[in-house]
Amino acid sequence: MDFSFCHAKTCVKFCVIYRPPPSKSNDLRTSLFFDQWNSYLDRIVTFPHEFIITGDFNFHVDDKNDSNAMKFLQTLEDHNLTQHISTATHIRGHTLDLFITRSESNLLRTKASVHEPNLFDARGNPFCDHHAIQAVLAGAKPKKISKTFTFRKWKTVDQVELSKDIVLDIPDTNPSVDELANQYDSELRDVVEKHAPLVTKSVLLRPNTQWYSDELRESKRNRRRAERKWRETGLEIHRQIFKERCSNTGKLLHQTKQDFFSKKIEDCSGDHKQLFKLSNSLMGKQHDIVLPTSTSNTELSNKFAHFFINKVTTIRNVLSQQHSFNRELSLAEDTPFNGEPLVCFKRTTNDEVFKIISKSPNKSCELDPLPTHILKQNMDAVMKLCGVMIILISFKLAWPNASKCTSNERCKCIHITDGILADCSNLGLLNSTSFMKTVISVHLSFNVLRRLPEEGLLPAGLKVLDLSSNKIKNFSHDGLPAFTTLKTLMILNLWTNFISFDSRTYFKGVFENLFDLQILDISNNSNENRSYNFPDEAFVDHISLESLRIDGVKNVTFGRRFSLLHN
Repeated sequence: MDFSFCHAKTCVKFCVIYRPPPSKSNDLRTSLFFDQWNSYLDRIVTFPHEFIITGDFNFHVDDKNDSNAMKFLQTLEDHNLTQHISTATHIRGHTLDLFITRSESNLLRTKASVHEPNLFDARGNPFCDHHAIQAVLAGAKPKKISKTFTFRKWKTVDQVELSKDIVLDIPDTNPSVDELANQYDSELRDVVEKHAPLVTKSVLLRPNTQWYSDELRESKRNRRRAERKWRETGLEIHRQIFKERCSNTGKLLHQTKQDFFSKKIEDCSGDHKQLFKLSNSLMGKQHDIVLPTSTSNTELSNKFAHFFINKVTTIRNVLSQQHSFNRELSLAEDTPFNGEPLVCFKRTTNDEVFKIISKSPNKSCELDPLPTHILKQNMDAVMKLCGVMIILISFKLAWPNASKCTSNERCKCIHITDGILADCSNLGLLNSTSFMKTVISVHLSFNVLRRLPEEGLLPAGLKVLDLSSNKIKNFSHDGLPAFTTLKTLMILNLWTNFISFDSRTYFKGVFENLFDLQILDISNNSNENRSYNFPDEAFVDHISLESLRIDGVKNVTFGRRFSLLHN
């Protein structure tokens, strides 16, 4: 294993090598090692910077009678390298672990030395039978990493004085949502800056040692005292005491960490998000979130929005290229929506807004002018403005194009005397859009509608409905009767559709809810090659009808009850 460490102008390559001793089980030979070792040294000496070779080579280099050890030292001398360890590195004697550098290297500030590692496992047993090699390298000490934080001292804020300064009044003019939001944000930020100004602080980043306990701290102190006593006297009894303290500290360290992290995992029981977050933290997978460069928060949010918009557009384009099909026919086969359309929204009350904010979690974003826990303490001061904003936002969500009159921004809205005329003609619509209550005239002609608009999409006060030049086949919608809520409708235009002239389509009572219907155009729906007996029961009770446009082809027969229509 090798790795490089670079700091300032100093760069050092560390190489760690382990040579297993040859045996019949591993089928290794010393001659093979020397061939590979010489090739390795030929490469490493060409490294342009300093390097250190260390590890367990399993040669008794302290034994002058060991031919393999002497041969190994000769390879070092041939490559102008020096081995710095001269004492035993194994508990049974002999120098097996080596520390090698260039002969002319100035990398070592102090001579490499051998020490007992005094490391023990959870049972108090030594970790290994080798000693540790210590050396101080020449080089500048790297600077400590610090991080700068900005925060506000919310705990020192006088809540009474803060509440007095929060005065949010609604302007006398007719404000928009953006204007109210800007007022809410700017005025609250001014108050916050007065009572809790931003504080900048730099802190050194240190290892996370939350598990470190007072008991462990005292145990390490006792271990250091025992070590100083042993080095002072050199007595074997003090050495044994020191080893016992090392063993006890190792056991306590292992148990302290185990108890701490077990408690952490137990606290995350049932919360998979926190459990994965803890797992990533333990495995060192933490990383700072790097946002795209931007000059303002608005530019940053727009970048995110454009990214996802382009992503959706790309997916749609790929799907359209992979599947060549008739969009109109495929959409016509979709399962129709049978639920209740969201066309009517109840006005939000201040009590509802108060309850929503009170029950919300105490989580905040740096974009919030007030943290949630501070906002909850000052609800009375901000309640009025928040209530108005939520009402306007709710209306905006219900009508994304509320400056017009429909939920489809391509429709044209014309203000007339009694209300609004909504022109959604010739837009290629497969389904009807929704309309505001103030709309009295709807034009959906020259589209590809295959059914009547759902009752909830059309305003109850509608007077004119133009559905000409579509592909409508009948008057029912998913088996339900039509025109049940359009009691004020005066003009209905169904010219040029696919409505069949039969009793199943024109059943009795199909128009019975259209009390004020005066003009009905159902022409250009017939086929000259067929014979029709036009059902007359559909018009029996229509005494208000003044104009009826119908196909008068040569094969059609009108029922007797058409004679009862007086106007």
